[in-house]
Amino acid sequence: MSYMGETTKTNRGITLLFASCFYIAVGIYLLIFSLGRAVDLWILIVLNIASIIAGIGLFMLKRWSFWLAIAVSPLLITVAASTLVFSTGIPTVDIAMQGTLFEASLAIIIVLTIISFLIVLVNSDKLGKASQKSSES
Repeated sequence: MSYMGETTKTNRGITLLFASCFYIAVGIYLLIFSLGRAVDLWILIVLNIASIIAGIGLFMLKRWSFWLAIAVSPLLITVAASTLVFSTGIPTVDIAMQGTLFEASLAIIIVLTIISFLIVLVNSDKLGKASQKSSES
């Protein structure tokens, strides 16, 4: 006898779990950064909330989360890349460790966003099927 939780866990796979956790984590990370420094840039806050929602939807294997993740990924890459280019172009005498870590985190976000985007594309057939299987039972 198969339980609904087992079916969802089996269908999700480790890669899709990684992608959903990544979208949630990067959304929270950039949301905290946006709220702390650039509250007037409301579009960044909306993008970060959309990233969190996409991650939650991917975790729950919702079909709409595929489209949201596809829409959010290029925007996340653009924001991280433009912020990285801007922050490295600022001339500084003292290179603070905090600035270096922030720039490294932006580079990691770019790479992991590309990986998560590819994971979502590859696993698009798994999204929405868990809800169909549970309704058929």
